[in-house]
Amino acid sequence: MPAPESVKQSQTFILKEVIYNHDGFSIAVGLLMGYSKLVCAMRWNGKDDKTGFPYAFNNALWLHLPGELTLNNLSGLLTSKKRIHPSNYILFSSIRLMIGA
Repeated sequence: MPAPESVKQSQTFILKEVIYNHDGFSIAVGLLMGYSKLVCAMRWNGKDDKTGFPYAFNNALWLHLPGELTLNNLSGLLTSKKRIHPSNYILFSSIRLMIGA
């Protein structure tokens, strides 16, 4: 099972920070290549030596979400006690960058 932090980059997504990791499911923020705004991405990490999902050719990947779903997911994490960072700084910073404030 790859650690979510080790799934750094695909052809379209560059990982900035894993913000949620619980029971084999992870959510991160990162950049889409060619764009300056952050997006939310997620993945199932797999068990044992499995790659998890999504993947391509046995390489672990992140599934990035459209902007309108990104803000909803990050806002929902504000109330989660399972997120990685106990403070809301990372989430608020990510939301602020996404809306261009």
